Amino acid sequence: MIIPDTVKVGGYVYKVIRDKKLAKLNGEANHEKLTIHLDKGLLKQVEEGTFIHEILHVVDSVFNNNSLTEAQVERLSEGLYQVIKEL
Repeated sequence: MIIPDTVKVGGYVYKVIRDKKLAKLNGEANHEKLTIHLDKGLLKQVEEGTFIHEILHVVDSVFNNNSLTEAQVERLSEGLYQVIKEL
């Protein structure tokens, strides 16, 4: 899976940034700054799963008024990542 430098969701273009360690997080999406931060030191599979997780947060923010819980995003991202990897 190739993680792009930018990703468009709705009318917004989010910049994907690989950072040094993000405290206790593997990734973080910020709708106000239009950024998705990923921990620079992640293994490839963990980085890919984290990217999908953060994309779901962005989609939820843009199209769903942040209605999903963190647990729902986690379950959906795991399922979606598995499907994407098997395609």
